[in-house]
Amino acid sequence: MRAVASGLCILAFACNGGARNGAGNGACRQAFAEYQRTWKIALAEDVADMPDLSKELGEKMTETLPTRDVLRKMRDMHTLGLAPGTKESPAWVAAYAAAERGIELCGEGGP
Repeated sequence: MRAVASGLCILAFACNGGARNGAGNGACRQAFAEYQRTWKIALAEDVADMPDLSKELGEKMTETLPTRDVLRKMRDMHTLGLAPGTKESPAWVAAYAAAERGIELCGEGGP
């Protein structure tokens, strides 16, 4: 089920449009690095039985930050993919928080 949720997230992420803000300050760079790190961890957890796919998805999905709208849709779809009564994993909670922080400091679609 998690792989299906990740697949839906990938489709939503592809709709981002790739707008870049070019924010290059130190706080932005740190937030973007944290976003990349946490997303790769969460994706690896979802597709643990497919490590090559996890690495490829992690690289592609963390090239830029999503827009706020895409992030909201991704989270909604991921939540829908969870089994009833199941909470988001700590890895996904951290990944979504890092994305929000990255957008705050770097802008949508950055850096």
